Amino acid sequence: DLWKSPRGTVIRIEVLVVVVVFLQLFLIACGSRRRRSRNFFIQKGVLAAYTLSPSLVSYTLGSIQSSAIKSGMYSMWAISLYILFGWACRMASESWLLNKVIADYMYQEHTISREDYDPATMTGYHYLVECRLYRAYTGRAYIIGDGKYVTHFRSDPSDPDIIDLDKVWRNDDLSPDLKDACLSFSLFHLLRRRFFGFECGESSQPKTRDLVFKGLLAKKKEEENDDGGASAAIDYDWVFKVIEIELAFMYDFFFTMYAAIYYGSRSMARYVLQLVSAILTVVIAFLTAGGRLRPPPKGMEGSVIVDTTAADVYLTVAILVCISFLQVVQVMYYPTTIWGRVSFACQRIKRKGCCMGLKDFLVKIGLWVSSCRWHHHEQKLGQYSLLESLSNFSSQSKLTKFLVILQNAFLFWLSVMEGFVLQGRVIPNHVRSIIRKPGEPAELVAAVKKALVQSLERTHRHGNKLTNGALSLSSSGAYELLWACSLELRQGLELGSVSLQQKENQVCVILTWHISTCYCDREFSASGSAITNEHYEVATRLSKYCAYLVAFAPKLLPGHHYDTWIAFMLVAEEALKQQQSQEAGDEETIYRKGLRLGEQLKNMQADHCWEVLAGFWAEMLLYLAPSNNVKEHVECLAKGGEFITHLWALLTHAGILDRGQSDVADIENNGGNQPASRPT
Repeated sequence: DLWKSPRGTVIRIEVLVVVVVFLQLFLIACGSRRRRSRNFFIQKGVLAAYTLSPSLVSYTLGSIQSSAIKSGMYSMWAISLYILFGWACRMASESWLLNKVIADYMYQEHTISREDYDPATMTGYHYLVECRLYRAYTGRAYIIGDGKYVTHFRSDPSDPDIIDLDKVWRNDDLSPDLKDACLSFSLFHLLRRRFFGFECGESSQPKTRDLVFKGLLAKKKEEENDDGGASAAIDYDWVFKVIEIELAFMYDFFFTMYAAIYYGSRSMARYVLQLVSAILTVVIAFLTAGGRLRPPPKGMEGSVIVDTTAADVYLTVAILVCISFLQVVQVMYYPTTIWGRVSFACQRIKRKGCCMGLKDFLVKIGLWVSSCRWHHHEQKLGQYSLLESLSNFSSQSKLTKFLVILQNAFLFWLSVMEGFVLQGRVIPNHVRSIIRKPGEPAELVAAVKKALVQSLERTHRHGNKLTNGALSLSSSGAYELLWACSLELRQGLELGSVSLQQKENQVCVILTWHISTCYCDREFSASGSAITNEHYEVATRLSKYCAYLVAFAPKLLPGHHYDTWIAFMLVAEEALKQQQSQEAGDEETIYRKGLRLGEQLKNMQADHCWEVLAGFWAEMLLYLAPSNNVKEHVECLAKGGEFITHLWALLTHAGILDRGQSDVADIENNGGNQPASRPT
């Protein structure tokens, strides 16, 4: 009877309000932690909260408005939902104008001042940190190539309202951590344009490339020598730290309320309004609890009005108190975030703002306790080994294999329903079970960072022309291995109706070299060869990471992810068949090509073999990074991020937006000494 009664209707709406409030509180508490944790509860809980919140809020507000059953607390509940949910919902989607302004500004940034630039000190780099560019609009515009409309700005670097990198680095009052935050924030502005489809007008400028190669990749740090002395070495960690913080800004922009707070107001009024709002919310809560603020629903002719109970009042008061508490917490917590660091740095440069001592204290607390580390940048790289998965599957008992196949049986049905058929057949379930889960993540050691930076510098010396490992092989004199970087590798894979896009999809090259790397690891280990050098660590970890991307994150790789995944499944199937049959056969499959390449590598000395493989995999991962699939990278940030996204951002700032791969024959003819074609 209660379910069908008027009181039951109010209770159902009340429950919906409680659920929505709980989801919003959960998002506020755990939303920013999602990128730093692989915890199942946080990952799936935050995803569910993001997914359900809009629908539940719309449904609850619609029920409040359309229901013939009315309560005096409806208005309070509706206002509470609006305050909790309407904060930053549209910030990301409606900020295209801000990104267009920054894109137009960067088309003319290199002409703002005629002074010489120095990427080591950021002199002459007027990349925006904070500025309201609409004040500098001249009312003029000009047309560039392809009919693009670019607004012209009157940009004066001496304007006190303009904060750029040049000003930040000239200010001696800012700590290195604050300068790094400002640098990351400025780069975040530039990277964000790609999500909204705006071009990077500065990408062709030498000044842009110098920022990365002579600035980010050239910072020195003091290291102690074996003899007790000190020497300066390149700080490979610093450049990745800058990119980490930049992507933390990107995540917060799309998935938290911090961007709305920052862009909403940059003055002390923000804090005053927050505190006033919190006080008023508490006052309303007390008035509601005292029975002095229970407005009866008016103008509701034909509606059934349900009396307000004590439970309704207590619930409303609890919601209002939670809102007030959150507003106070946000005022205090905001300066400890990376957004607060940038805001504080800009206020210090402009010498404006109140309570600077308190803000300075909160910023220092944030630097001490707040981490903007990512899951895969907490010294972790995803790992997967095809040969290890095949061995593990082959060593399983028949009962275990049967249970695994039974567990995956529903995938067979889904495949048929989705038309997932190749050459009239479905990928067998036992092949699917091979890639059921990835291996244990590996530590992102310093040697990996060093190898990637050195490979990127080698690419820069050869005209910023990325290759899929061919340049590395030619540089090390391993010309006999160049065949394994060519497009002819695909001829050994029976793809049926699947068409791999030329010069884009690299799944065959990746799997060939991955199989050969795993083969060398197994053979050298079986022969008792000691493997202790850093090249071995780089080669094996990057090989398994690229295989992990193929198997579990194909959308982040060049080419269509469907083609990548299908090709990988077929290679796994042919490898399993050939391992189980133990027959040599005449068919030159990708698996056999990988073994043939492994034999060539095994004939080298162990140290030289791993040096060649380390150089190849570092160059291959850099080759895979540039892409226009910005949406997939942003969605990946919400799940903890992938290391390839960090490389994608770094290459963007170096002006490398695509691959422009040179032919292997060109590299062979040039001997690896000259760029095969014009730089990107």
